[in-house]
Amino acid sequence: MKSSRSNLARPIMYVLLGMALLLLAYPLLRAADQPPAVGVKAPDFTLSSQEGKQVSLHDFHGKWVVLYFNPKDFTTGCTIEAHNFQRDLAQYEKSNTAILGVSVDTVDSHQQFCTKEGLSFKLLADSDKQVVNFGMGRFKR
Repeated sequence: MKSSRSNLARPIMYVLLGMALLLLAYPLLRAADQPPAVGVKAPDFTLSSQEGKQVSLHDFHGKWVVLYFNPKDFTTGCTIEAHNFQRDLAQYEKSNTAILGVSVDTVDSHQQFCTKEGLSFKLLADSDKQVVNFGMGRFKR
């Protein structure tokens, strides 16, 4: 009887140990799903702008940077958001702040979008998702 009890106790102990580990790991796993907190320093990157020029985050050293992410050019939500940034651009510039929009759209798509919508701030193409993954709360290494 004693050996059957110990045979039963071992799997129960493993299940309880596994559950305890999951409970301890949950906050770390959940943090990976959250966007970066306000004020978190973004890693340096270089992407192509709508003009086809390379733009690096370090180019804006000494300035505030609004780094915003949009899912797709020409969609209603992204167009409204871009128009709002353009409308307030003079205020941002007065505050020594640059606006950088990032999406997985191509340089050509950004160029057409900026021309059609009258946008003068930088839209950056991130087709390999190196920066978009940061914006979505995950660091791709």
